[in-house]
Amino acid sequence: MSEPRPPATPPPVQLETATGEWSSGTDRDPVARAANPTLTNSGTGPTIDELGIPNPFGRYAITKLLGRGGMGAVFLATDSQLERPVAIKVPTFRGKLTATQKERFFREARAIAALRHPNICPVFDVDEEQGFLFLTMAYIEGQSLSAVIERGPMQPPEAVDLIRRVARAMHVAHIHGTIHRDLKPANILIDKNGEPVVMDFGLARRAHWGEETRTDATGTVSNDTELTQDGSVLGTPAYMPPEQARGDMAAIGTRSDIYSLGVILYELLTGRRPFVADDTADLIRQIGCDPPPKPTEFYPWIDRSVESTCLKALAKDPADRFSSMAQFEEALKEAVEPELRVVVPPPLPPATPKKSRPVPKKSRGLRKVLTCLTVVMLLLTMCVGAPTAAIWWLIVKTSDKIKDFSDSFQRSEAEWDAITKLWVAPPADADTELLLPPTFGDGKYHRIQQDASLPDPELGINLAGRRGTYRGPDGEVSINVYRCTDAEARAIEDKAYQFAQGRLRNPGPAPNSTRYKAVYAANRSDTVTFGFHDSQSQKQEYGKLWYSSGWLFWFQTATPLEIEFFPPKFVIEVGKRTPPPDAKKSSKGSTD
Repeated sequence: MSEPRPPATPPPVQLETATGEWSSGTDRDPVARAANPTLTNSGTGPTIDELGIPNPFGRYAITKLLGRGGMGAVFLATDSQLERPVAIKVPTFRGKLTATQKERFFREARAIAALRHPNICPVFDVDEEQGFLFLTMAYIEGQSLSAVIERGPMQPPEAVDLIRRVARAMHVAHIHGTIHRDLKPANILIDKNGEPVVMDFGLARRAHWGEETRTDATGTVSNDTELTQDGSVLGTPAYMPPEQARGDMAAIGTRSDIYSLGVILYELLTGRRPFVADDTADLIRQIGCDPPPKPTEFYPWIDRSVESTCLKALAKDPADRFSSMAQFEEALKEAVEPELRVVVPPPLPPATPKKSRPVPKKSRGLRKVLTCLTVVMLLLTMCVGAPTAAIWWLIVKTSDKIKDFSDSFQRSEAEWDAITKLWVAPPADADTELLLPPTFGDGKYHRIQQDASLPDPELGINLAGRRGTYRGPDGEVSINVYRCTDAEARAIEDKAYQFAQGRLRNPGPAPNSTRYKAVYAANRSDTVTFGFHDSQSQKQEYGKLWYSSGWLFWFQTATPLEIEFFPPKFVIEVGKRTPPPDAKKSSKGSTD
């Protein structure tokens, strides 16, 4: 019997369901329905090659298929007239394409082409070629946000900054009356400069179209809401708001996009979606009925203001969400950059003028005495008060530094507690590439050296292990990895802590050692943290020992607070690369 998962362990994240449209009794495989684009009535039935459309395609030379989903296919092509790469989207329609749907497609495309924002992919052209309707868009080099999410949770400030940019772009779309209806990480591209670009407005519709009626070629009066019948579901289930999941097309509006963007923020913060299920029907039930788990249940260090903003965007009732993308973006800004609001008191009423009266002689004498006392107090303040104030200022500044470090250490301990619960330990026979990956932390840290770990008798480390040296934005970090028993790890941690405590209380020279004095030492749970300086405080060393499931890690750096927040990024990377226990069991079973 397998061991129960820890309470804080997120369920496995499902692969993203392909965008599609289905209702009771219809085909539930949108990808299969998109095997070939839909021809219009004017199509002559041209020969379809392996890419799905003719090549050349009008003025465009098709290079390759970029992607295919339930709503159509996207190709990379070259514009022969302008000599530039473009992306061509050929949509797929359910059933036979009608004149009404064709008219709606051109109106949608014109609406999207009118949008102008750096974080929205521009649309260049919309037309029909040999019976195929298509959109021509800018080709953006980069990677999808879904690929970024696969690497693990993003740092909250980075996640909030990215979502704010997308929210500003979507606010522009909403101002122009366009609702996306399929916001998800796969539809947000991160370009070479790190800017998010909203793609694929394939499910978008104009907010006011539901009120328009018109007569088609057969004389039948119809409106746009009838093109997608009530009771059907359009979009990607995991990112749908409740009103869209239950097929209430009349309730879908700008706040529906806010919900979808809230799901993306949730996933960036936690590495998982708020609702996960193996069955689509169960997923839609959760979206409509169950409250999402709080992000701090998985990562306690997430700011509560960011958490409450995210959960407000995920409200079941659209009226309980933010009223606009601009308000959502402003709330995120306030959560990470709260403004100092100065309250100016009302002006005092003007004083009533009084008639001057002659000052009595007794009052004149009293004034002289008070003036003398004031001069004496001023001299005392200058001689005694100024140094006292300076000393007090230094005490306050030092206290602030101590508090900052204490808060930093507490956040680090909470982070390590969460990592310990979620971390999957490498197997006992793990190779060096798994234990010391070439890069980690979204590629910010690169391994520049790999060799055997050196012994350190002062800290009680005499085990054989591997060492990797990494260079990142804050300097170099050395990581030593050892395979040992629980008793060996405890003995090493105890000796390291006692040595640091001794240097903290009684600094001084030691044979063959530059660790003249310790600046701090802490021992909590499975973690020992320490910092050393030499006699001139020119050489600084900060370290952390962490033990879990048969593996002892020793992190070293010259940056004081980096040692508190650096290790989890590395441990997450190693845990992510470690095969799950079931995979290990199955692989062992296959070799027997």
